[in-house]
Amino acid sequence: MQIDVRTPIRRFKKPLIWSGVVFATLVLLGFVAVPPLVKSRLIRKLSVALAREVSIPQIRFNPFTFSLTLIGFLVKTRDARDTFVSFDELFLNCEGFSVLRKVLILKGVRLSQPFIRILRHQDNSYNFADLLEKALQAFVWAPFSFLPFVRGGTEG
Repeated sequence: MQIDVRTPIRRFKKPLIWSGVVFATLVLLGFVAVPPLVKSRLIRKLSVALAREVSIPQIRFNPFTFSLTLIGFLVKTRDARDTFVSFDELFLNCEGFSVLRKVLILKGVRLSQPFIRILRHQDNSYNFADLLEKALQAFVWAPFSFLPFVRGGTEG
């Protein structure tokens, strides 16, 4: 009686190939597809929330370490002439398993070359007064958002 050594190899060949394909796809999606998706969504959401022009030239994502790096972040003033807020690099290192629990836990944060331009206008208001007003409205009404008649600071 002869023992065929190829049988165990054949048994594990397909699952191994499929595991490799799934792993390669996840890596490819993480390094190639996630950064442009995050970039477009982040720019769109921040531009609307801040009512200012936002630009992010480059975003990097590492699916192995769950780290995200924003490079060259820039928010213009309301009139879009000057820089309001900028930084060269923001590095966020997330706890891997926290994402599975739908909770964001950061292991590390690094901010390089932050810049904020604060201006006082002739009417004694500041260039960020509108942002404070929005933030205060959201903060004041947020604890009451479970009530059906409270909708983002306005009564419905």
